[in-house]
Amino acid sequence: MTPKYELYMRRFHWCICLLMVLGICSGIFCHISIAMASENTTDTCLNHTGSEPECKDCCDCLKNAEERQACRDACIAKTQTGEGFDNNTDLITVEAPSVLGPDYDYITMIGLDNEADCKTYCDESSNLACGDRKYCRDACNAYFANSENTGDTDPPDANNPTDTTEAGISITQAIGDEAQMKTIAFSALAFLTSDFCSNTFFPPGKVSDFFGFQYLRDITPNGFGHNTEFAGRISDSVLSILTDAQVQALVDLANTQAWQVDAYGYKRFVMIEAFIRLLENDLPEGTTGLDKDALKEFTADLYEIDADISYSRANVLGGIVVGLTDAQKTALSDLLDEFNNLFEQAGEGGTIANEEWPAADPVDLSGLTVSDGRVLVSTYATQLFAWYLGSVEGDTYFCPERHGTYFGSFYMKDIPPLIAREAVTIDTNLTADMGQAFLDALDETQASLITGLVDIQRTDLNNIVLQRQKTAEKLRLFMNGTPVSKDDVIALVRQYGAYEGAMMYHYATNFAAVGNSLSGTQAETLMALRTGYYENFPDYQENPSVYDCSGAWLYASKIDMPVIENTDFLFKTDDTGSVVAPGGTVTSLAENFSFAEGPAADDGGNIFFSDISSNLIYKWSVEGVLSTFLTNSMGTNGLYFDTSGNLLACQGTGGCLASIDDAGNTTIIAGTYNNVPFNEPNDLWISPDGGVYFTDPLYFSSTLQQDGQHVYYITPDRGSVVRVIDDMIRPNGIVGTADGTILYVTDHGAGVTYHYTINNDGSLADKQVFAYIGADGMTIDNENNVYLCENGVLVFNDKGDWIETISAPGQVTNACFGGADNSTLFITTRSGLYSIAMRVTGSVISGTNGQDNNSTDGGNTGSGSGGGCFLTSLQSGVNCGENDDE
Repeated sequence: MTPKYELYMRRFHWCICLLMVLGICSGIFCHISIAMASENTTDTCLNHTGSEPECKDCCDCLKNAEERQACRDACIAKTQTGEGFDNNTDLITVEAPSVLGPDYDYITMIGLDNEADCKTYCDESSNLACGDRKYCRDACNAYFANSENTGDTDPPDANNPTDTTEAGISITQAIGDEAQMKTIAFSALAFLTSDFCSNTFFPPGKVSDFFGFQYLRDITPNGFGHNTEFAGRISDSVLSILTDAQVQALVDLANTQAWQVDAYGYKRFVMIEAFIRLLENDLPEGTTGLDKDALKEFTADLYEIDADISYSRANVLGGIVVGLTDAQKTALSDLLDEFNNLFEQAGEGGTIANEEWPAADPVDLSGLTVSDGRVLVSTYATQLFAWYLGSVEGDTYFCPERHGTYFGSFYMKDIPPLIAREAVTIDTNLTADMGQAFLDALDETQASLITGLVDIQRTDLNNIVLQRQKTAEKLRLFMNGTPVSKDDVIALVRQYGAYEGAMMYHYATNFAAVGNSLSGTQAETLMALRTGYYENFPDYQENPSVYDCSGAWLYASKIDMPVIENTDFLFKTDDTGSVVAPGGTVTSLAENFSFAEGPAADDGGNIFFSDISSNLIYKWSVEGVLSTFLTNSMGTNGLYFDTSGNLLACQGTGGCLASIDDAGNTTIIAGTYNNVPFNEPNDLWISPDGGVYFTDPLYFSSTLQQDGQHVYYITPDRGSVVRVIDDMIRPNGIVGTADGTILYVTDHGAGVTYHYTINNDGSLADKQVFAYIGADGMTIDNENNVYLCENGVLVFNDKGDWIETISAPGQVTNACFGGADNSTLFITTRSGLYSIAMRVTGSVISGTNGQDNNSTDGGNTGSGSGGGCFLTSLQSGVNCGENDDE
């Protein structure tokens, strides 16, 4: 389980109640408590916490900034007046939920240059969860405690493209959930209100963009990098600094590359047309939707053209850099200073007169022999400028809208200011504001299709960052006169393209699903968002048809409707690739739970699952009957059956791993490690030899029992508890393969799922990233597809490729296979139990007669984060703490 998705809606405090003593753990009672959620108030924080820090943690979870500040001030006053917290009663412990955690780079995100403003951001920003506020203030304290960072010194150098502190611009920011969500939503809005022509518009600077210009543009003061004259003014000035021979090298490059750049633009039209066909339900006969693999191959081919362009461009630009004189280098640096000083003086929202721009001598470009050659040369000049003055970080960076460019967002945003009669600085908040307005116009199900793409794309997006960085490092070698392998660059950029293709598959699929579910009123609302933006421009005020589009755009040039090759090959011909059975839909079985979790199936396919907050374990029979299996479950979360039919349970508030027989009798298997109680055992998986792996994070309590949040292994003979993973922030879901060779564990705190090789002794080796998603529950099927529960059930193949998403109402917590034939996927959400018929079945644990969380032979199924499995016989009857800890 995880509290992540109610960070801004629910605030937790916990009442610890002693229910029972199950055994003595080496002289220490097993930790027993029950967590009960409610809304905090200032009175609660002041009178029912045990210390000033706990009081402040409680205040951070109040609803608005003014209440939070007043509450924290009252906590301080309570200490200063001598009243203190010693006489408080009915104490609660507050686990203020955190998304970003203590190690997040808050200072870069905030981008402020004094401690007071830094802390104000921490206290007031709606972008932070309540548990983040403490860590954010700590970061402000630590950063400004260094005299070099105090407000008495000069602020960060905005003229230095590698300095992101003031601007708050970074890859982390660009690929962050909030930036991506609003950008994706803006793209969806554009797609659902546009046509083929407007979808084709594409800024030429987005081709071969490994040269840092996007970075330079985004960090310029007061948003002037988004002024419609910015690139042209830089280009004119840079060209006037270069020698005739250097300019001629750019002209020759334009003459050589023009056909490749056009080929890249034309090839995009094929994918755009396929996406429109999907939206309009104009599918080839016998097909069911886009073919993800075909799309990935197509985008890899598309990006190979970009790789060739980038390689040749870097070769020429690098040669110019190698030949720059000291005077030219100084002139380029001074030019950057001149631009930034101008932007600072103009101020936010200001304007710049023509005579204020840096002067530039005219340059002879008469040697150009291709159309749009001047656009190419201008692009080269701006890229040379940013590349020479930049860094690998700047080259790797991309603005949040770098991907998803096939849906018309650039046209909707850029065309009005580009054809305006006067220079316009585009509002940098436009994408975020309109993206949010789009989401507000959707119902909950529609909005989840858009916001869910943030999780769906995360692995591919992180991989794109790695590919971009490797490519940037390769290309920068040209500036040192070092030879670069063209094959290496092509291989890197092709893979980049394949990652984008996977993302675009999900974008187009979900955008189309939303578009086909819009009501007439919703469609009118969305179109009004588009035209409302247009109404800001005099051109539209005079002629509402001024932005109507016909034919297509090839970058900045308007062209007639192009001939597009048949797009049928981008659609899949059948539905055999889906893990869901034909016609399978998510069905509600039972609802109104407080916190449903940990489903597991017994050998008959009956489903057992926990309700953590209600302290219960339920049974859903194959006949469709819901009953209570166990009360006083000690906050049980994850469940899993052993081969003897005992239900192993992660007792969160009890801090123990317990075995429960069919009559409900409970025996503690393990309660301590090194004679110290566990934190809150969460999820477990049993290997074919009977060894038990379980995660031990901290979610409800405010105090760690162990020295961190780790993963443990109980040996098959129950003689030892071994810590097998000790480098995670907050481990959660866990599951292994049927043959017992691979273990998957999600670090929910880091937002990453890893896979490990399982050694013969149960230890783990060869840690590798499986997916950049920090899931809650997990399970696995008989094809070794891994199911991660995070904003739906996200299905990955064993290579780590995202292949499908199964959505359910509410926040999904866990899933397992079960039912009489083990071909039903059972899904728990916070409040409900759901099922869906599957084409696949749960996987079979090798050498057993039953099922893993995922079995096929009519034995137990479950999820690695709480699934059930019949394996080898497990010893029981061990009291808490009687095992030999290691």
